[in-house]
Amino acid sequence: MSSDTVGSDHDTFDVIVIGGGPAGENAAHYAIAGSDRTAALIEHELVGGECSYWACMPSKALLRPAQILGAARHMPGVEEKITAYGVHVADVLARRDAFTHRRDDSSQVLWADAIGIDVLRGHARITGRCAVSVDGDRPRTLRARHAVVLATGTVATVPDAPG
Repeated sequence: MSSDTVGSDHDTFDVIVIGGGPAGENAAHYAIAGSDRTAALIEHELVGGECSYWACMPSKALLRPAQILGAARHMPGVEEKITAYGVHVADVLARRDAFTHRRDDSSQVLWADAIGIDVLRGHARITGRCAVSVDGDRPRTLRARHAVVLATGTVATVPDAPG
């Protein structure tokens, strides 16, 4: 574990990233790359974000079989063999689930751990200058030596902060 005070309710990192989607993963990675800096990545759902598990990837996994079937239905020499058949829904759904790792982000967490990023589960809240509280299984207060990065995705929330 890369925190200064292991096992306490107060941890210090060089950079704290709120949001474990692609932007948050990249921010944490670039913040520590080639250095001895530390980073915490806070995510309340799945590391990898919306695109990996609910939006882009599963949608494309579902659309591709239908696109291929549509193309085959218009190809001479193939169309007469395929015209009567549609996609096998259970197989298409199984393909989608394989693309999303059945909504299991353990490989993303292992990647983060391997490069020195601590993944923390829970909702984060900025509580002061370079201070973040996390309400996960073990509530914690985190401090950033250098920066707190907000990478919470496309639904913006403006914190109630002076200035």
